[in-house]
Amino acid sequence: MICFMCACPVVEPDDVEGIARTLEDLFVKWQKGVLKVSDAFGSVAADYSIEKTTGKLHELLEEVSCLKHGR
Repeated sequence: MICFMCACPVVEPDDVEGIARTLEDLFVKWQKGVLKVSDAFGSVAADYSIEKTTGKLHELLEEVSCLKHGR
């Protein structure tokens, strides 16, 4: 979702060459000062903050722990 909102290219996770090309392209754009972020980025970025993601991990671990111990 973030890639879509930021107009970033999407590359398959097993496409090593495609990932490398995309990272290089983004880096070159950043160096030139032309790497732009969509105005919509802020509306989705908060969902991936360290606080939210670690909170979700905590909830998942609690759930798994309860299942394992029969609670």
